[in-house]
Amino acid sequence: MKLNFFSTHVLNNSRRPQMERAQRDMIVASHEAATGRLYDPGVVLGHKTGRFVYNEGQLNNISRLMDTNNLVAQRMVAGQEAINSLVGGKGANDKGIEGVLTRFNTELVGYPSVSDSETLQRSARSAIKSFYSAMNTSFSGEYVFGGTNTQQAPMKPYEDAQKVMQQAFEDFFGFASDDAQARDITAGQMAEFIDGPFSDLFNEDNWKEYFSNAEDSVPRNIISPAGEMVDAGISANEKGFREALKNLALVGEFGALGLSEDAQDMLISRTRAGTDNTSTGSAVTQIISSASRLGAAESQLSKATDRMSLQEKVLADTRVELIGVDQAEAIQRVMDTMNMLNMSYQLTMQLSRMSLVNYL
Repeated sequence: MKLNFFSTHVLNNSRRPQMERAQRDMIVASHEAATGRLYDPGVVLGHKTGRFVYNEGQLNNISRLMDTNNLVAQRMVAGQEAINSLVGGKGANDKGIEGVLTRFNTELVGYPSVSDSETLQRSARSAIKSFYSAMNTSFSGEYVFGGTNTQQAPMKPYEDAQKVMQQAFEDFFGFASDDAQARDITAGQMAEFIDGPFSDLFNEDNWKEYFSNAEDSVPRNIISPAGEMVDAGISANEKGFREALKNLALVGEFGALGLSEDAQDMLISRTRAGTDNTSTGSAVTQIISSASRLGAAESQLSKATDRMSLQEKVLADTRVELIGVDQAEAIQRVMDTMNMLNMSYQLTMQLSRMSLVNYL
C-alpha cells in the first residue's frame, strides 16, 4: 500500500499564505481608511504618476510660501504696532492710540504756555525710552527694524550715545552741561552748537557709529510661486527715525540746564524746526510715510497669499482626484479583512489541535 506524504506540519500551515495576504490587505486598507489616500500611488496611477509628483511639488511649494508669508505678515504687524506707538494710529482691538512722538510734538508747540523746561525734558526722556523700545521690537527671535541685520538689536545702548553727546557739548563750550556756566550760553552759541557738532552726530555715518546696529537694506521675501517679492521691513537708519531721536535727545540732554531765556528759546525753536528743515513734526511725517510703505507691502503680501489659497484648493482637489479613495469603502474593507483574519486564526487554532495520529 502506497501513502502520499502528508504531515501535521503541512496541515497546521496550510492557511499561512492566505493569512499573510490578508495582513497585507489590512495594512493597505487601514492606511487608506485613515488618510483617504492610496497606500501606494505609484502602483495604481501608472503613467499618471508624473502628474501626481508635479502636483505634489506645486502644493508643497505653495504651502511653504504660505507659511513663510504668515510669519512675514506677523513681523510686519509687529513693525506697524511699534510705529503706531511712536506716531499714533490703531492699536490693539483697533483702539486709537497717541504716539509718544506726536504727544511730545504737541508739548513742544505749547511750550512755554503749557509746560516748563523741566516738564518738557522729562517728557523727552520718557519718549526716548519708548523710542528705543519700539526700535528694538523683535518677532520670532528677529529684530524688526534691523534691516538685514535681524539678529542684533538695531539700537545701541543709549547710555553710550549719551556720553558722546555730553562730550560734544563739553568740547564745544569748554565745560560740562551741568556746570553753572551753562546759564551764560547765548542764543547764538546754542544755535551754533545745535546746527554743528550736535546735528553732525545724527548724520548717516555717525548714526551708525554711535546709535545704530541696523543695516540700510531690508529683507526681501519671495511671496508667490511667480517670484513676486516685497520689502519685508523698515530700517532704523531711515531719516525719520534719526530726526526723531535727534530732537528728543536735544531736549532730553540739554533742555533744562538753566539756560538764559534766549538760549532756551533757541533750543526749543531748533527742536520745532531746524535750519536743515528737520523738526519733530517732519520726523513724524517721515515715519508715517515709512509706515505707509510697509502697509503697501502688507497689502501686496495679503493679496499674494489669497491667490495662493485659491491655487492650493485647486491643487488639493487634483490630489483627491488622483489618489483619493472612498474612506467608507476602505473602512468596510478593514472590517471584512479583520473578520477574515479572525476566522483564519480560529481555524488555525483548531487545526493545530488536530493530529494525523488520530486518523490512523
